[in-house]
Amino acid sequence: MTTPARFAIVGCSVCESLWIIGDRHHRETAHCPLCSTTHTVEKLRPRFQHNDRDVVCEVRSRLLAQQAGYEDRYEAVDDYAVLEEQANEYLARYDHIAQERAEAYLNEQDTRFKTAAEDYLDRQESLYEEQAKAYLDRREQELNDWVNESVSTAETPSTDTDLTPFTEQADPSLPAGTGITLTTPETLPETTDVRLDGPPIAPTKLWKQLWQTGDLVARLRDALDTLRGATYREAWATLTQAGVTAPATAEHPAYAEYLLDALKHKPTEEKWTAIVRLTRQLGGMTAIGQTTRADIITGAVALFVACDVVPQVTIRLSHAFFADYQRNQRETFLRFLTDLSMAFDIRIECAGRILPKKLATQHNEELPERCLTDAPDSYHLNTNQLPGTPEEVAACALDELGVEHAYYDVLDALAATPSNRRQFAALRDDPTFDVTANGMQKRVDRLRELKLVSVDQLNADAFVQLLPAGEELLALRAKERLAQARLDEYATVPDAEPTSENATEADVTDPPKPPNKTVCSARARKGDPGSAASADSTAAGTAPATAMDGSAPTSRCFWLPPAQQHAIVASCTGEDAGPDIALADEPAPTREQPRDCWVGYDENRKEVVVSLQPSPVAAYTMTRVCAGLLSPLLRNTILTAADLDGADGEELGKLLDTGVSTAALRNIHQLGCLPDRSANGTDYREELTEEYVGIIEDVPQIQTEEGFDGSLARSVCQRAHGFAGTVMRIYELLGWEVTQEWTFPDYRYSEHKRRHIYHQTLAKHIAIVSRYGGYPAHRILYEEDDDLRADSLGCPNVDGVDPTGECFGNWVLRGPGIDRMAADLTDLEAAGELELQDEAQNYTPFLVELQIGQATRKATVEAAATRMCELKDLRLTRSAAALLAAFTDSVFNTAEALAGLATARDFDREITLDEVRFALSTLDPATVLPNLDMDGDDAGRKSARSKIVHTLLTASAPLTTGELAERASVSTQSIRNHRDDLAAIGLVAIDDRGVGKATYYRLTLPFRDERGDSDALKPLHLPDGEGGESTHNTRDVVYDLLDARDLLDDAFGEAAINEGLMGWPPDLQPAVERWPWLRPWIDTIDWLFGYEGRVSLRGPGEWIDGPYELITQLGTEPETTQSQLLV
Repeated sequence: MTTPARFAIVGCSVCESLWIIGDRHHRETAHCPLCSTTHTVEKLRPRFQHNDRDVVCEVRSRLLAQQAGYEDRYEAVDDYAVLEEQANEYLARYDHIAQERAEAYLNEQDTRFKTAAEDYLDRQESLYEEQAKAYLDRREQELNDWVNESVSTAETPSTDTDLTPFTEQADPSLPAGTGITLTTPETLPETTDVRLDGPPIAPTKLWKQLWQTGDLVARLRDALDTLRGATYREAWATLTQAGVTAPATAEHPAYAEYLLDALKHKPTEEKWTAIVRLTRQLGGMTAIGQTTRADIITGAVALFVACDVVPQVTIRLSHAFFADYQRNQRETFLRFLTDLSMAFDIRIECAGRILPKKLATQHNEELPERCLTDAPDSYHLNTNQLPGTPEEVAACALDELGVEHAYYDVLDALAATPSNRRQFAALRDDPTFDVTANGMQKRVDRLRELKLVSVDQLNADAFVQLLPAGEELLALRAKERLAQARLDEYATVPDAEPTSENATEADVTDPPKPPNKTVCSARARKGDPGSAASADSTAAGTAPATAMDGSAPTSRCFWLPPAQQHAIVASCTGEDAGPDIALADEPAPTREQPRDCWVGYDENRKEVVVSLQPSPVAAYTMTRVCAGLLSPLLRNTILTAADLDGADGEELGKLLDTGVSTAALRNIHQLGCLPDRSANGTDYREELTEEYVGIIEDVPQIQTEEGFDGSLARSVCQRAHGFAGTVMRIYELLGWEVTQEWTFPDYRYSEHKRRHIYHQTLAKHIAIVSRYGGYPAHRILYEEDDDLRADSLGCPNVDGVDPTGECFGNWVLRGPGIDRMAADLTDLEAAGELELQDEAQNYTPFLVELQIGQATRKATVEAAATRMCELKDLRLTRSAAALLAAFTDSVFNTAEALAGLATARDFDREITLDEVRFALSTLDPATVLPNLDMDGDDAGRKSARSKIVHTLLTASAPLTTGELAERASVSTQSIRNHRDDLAAIGLVAIDDRGVGKATYYRLTLPFRDERGDSDALKPLHLPDGEGGESTHNTRDVVYDLLDARDLLDDAFGEAAINEGLMGWPPDLQPAVERWPWLRPWIDTIDWLFGYEGRVSLRGPGEWIDGPYELITQLGTEPETTQSQLLV
């Protein structure tokens, strides 16, 4: 058989271009370099083939010349080999000439530079010597005159002293107690020298106001009193060595000289007034001449440092600090405070909870590092997570605004309308509001920042919509005002002591909050799962459920918002079965009380969802699981007596029939809490309630004043594990699918011991709810109690060919750093410290396999978006799914974004891109393009990029550079830094209209008034319709991105990167290893293309090729006999 030639000329059937293909017998497809059409190699007919590439190139040139009609010109040109020799000779000759000329030029320039430099240095040296000599002579004479005058007659300085007031400024050690401290009203000192509420932001104005209030003048007197009694020389040395050199424009420290002149004799009141006036005027025109802001530091501040006097200043900042001032003004203000803190003890008190977090995150570069590290826990970055549920948002807003605030008038006006919506123009012109148009705009903007209202653009009008959180705030405010009105009628109830092991975490046994405290309660809304609950379920969430029967306290239970409920269920969705344990490595909501549970259900899909926050004490975690599974909200809606009895043919209804032995139910089907007599639904509910109450009654005794009772904790944990397994089995028999969300707000910072407890609790819980047939895996495989094993009434008949059991339920583990749990869960038996009891009674080997995967994947984002679109009578498109995944990188944020859409008027239509744009605009700016906020593993957060994109999402028309910078609260330089990257991946369109004209920016998404336009902008790389693909690929966008950062030449210059980018399929790993910042960008690009994502940002190295999927198992596979194989 003849081996095909290595190189061949082939033609494209689309654009008729000719190109050379090599090693075609090793390839399946080829791409036309002109039109990028993909062809099957077998169908490409070679026009010519040969093993020598030069011969093939020569023939292709001839064919192209014939095709273009220039065959005569081609004949007049030499062939490839001759042209190559001529080119090499030309390059060699001119390269030699260029090198000689360059060397001659450099030598000439080097000689000229050396000569000129030597002449210049000679002239400057002579000039400096003359000036220095004259200066030293003059200063020596002045010094001799000054030291003759003494502050005290007890000592006369010698004229031959070597002291000079112009020695280099030393670096003095700062007095103890100085610095800037972010503080709360509770931690403020009882006394302070100066207290300013909303101070002026200009440094010089702030400095003057410091001297108009408080006791700062007295502190200045204290400082100057430390110098009295010293000689002039000693006082002068003290001041100058501490850096008192103001003003900088004078030839000598006139401020220090002015102070020492006043101390020669006992200062009069008039002299004291002059000193205070001079000190206050520093930074402007003074009695010693014009001064600058720097002279404040080298004048009065250095004086306090020299005299070791620390004035105390308290500054209270309100929300106007961010609302009324630009970022550069705030930066200047904070830098000035930092300079003052060299001598002052400055306490910054922030209003509310959002302001200090914004201060600590947006201005962490201006504030000293110690200021941030020593700040209260609520100010730290790891707690900078704004609440997500309406109840949490309302509670946070109530803390920000208080009970009485003018902003409530706007909320009341919106709530008074049937649709909770009013035109902004109507609000602005309403005579009941005694406020200007700008004032109303500030009120609406502030309420929007607090996520209480939204602003929608409809046609040319702006509408202000009251959000669910705003309604919740009005309800909370009414309760708070009622509580305040009755404060005099009730005694103050002390806060309950925490009962967790470390005495810092509230648990399920904590007493309910006193009536004068704010309680965030869920609100029943039309369309919410479970909104049709019976009357005895506490109005379906209008108030938290606090007890099973009113006799014992337990976790408060609330209804889950639909968006979060669907996101949790979607996290365990897959193209096939989906993971049993989904890990969501993203911020988790911080609960007001860790013991609280959130529940929801979907009757059409037969889904139950329970959300809780685990505790480092396993007993507390399992009681929270029980509280959620048997919450009154679920117990009174889908676990009624009628549900337990069941209709004819339902499995649980049959089992509870009077003809079935309770012993058989208890031991074969592992249904606990059964009475010793025949049971029905009503009886069973009573037994379940009694068992649950019995468990939680022991919980308060775990942690008492006498210490932690480990034996009781283990007993409660064991009983709660069994009770949870029983309730899960009931749901299984009733046909419900249960998904649990465990949130870990601080998992990244949890110590190893605490993580181990989490793993152990989860593993044992999974083992109890897993089974083979009707036999629980934990009872057959791991139970150490012989009596309990004997109660199993036999063992399962395991199929040797397929010995696999199943696990009932799914788990979503959510929190920052949660991906690290995957490696620990791969060996579930080791994580739960479960040992196979292979020699015990009724032991039968079988295995249960569980899949561990990422919560945010292509399938889960599409599932969550599809569910939310169905609630809005919309249909999801591939383009919309790709956009949501790229912008949010989170199944939870995807669902939250779509929750902000209104229900479609035209039933069952496709969602439009402008609706996707509006949905994304409702998110917090920090959640938009979150991956791109990190340029590498060790890089800092670049929130400006997310702010820019979020501002463009909310815009209704293209914005100029100035408009974009003002609305996004970023500098124009930040826009220039990020715009090319965003344009390279096709998200931002830049309209540069030339020199002297404005540059406009917009997202490549249609505006509301562009809906339906065939030429409306959309990202270039989105999937083109159902079944169509983009004409570009990830490599093309990476080219554009590298080109935007001027790195394309570097990429082509490195062999490994060049080969990876030029090959097919392209290998991007060498480029990612060279530039780690590419990794999140490639993830976002892949989302836009509708891909799964080729380079995952999460997980260890073995998961770098995409979303990780790991398999863990319980039990072991039995030995298969030959007879079983034959069967």
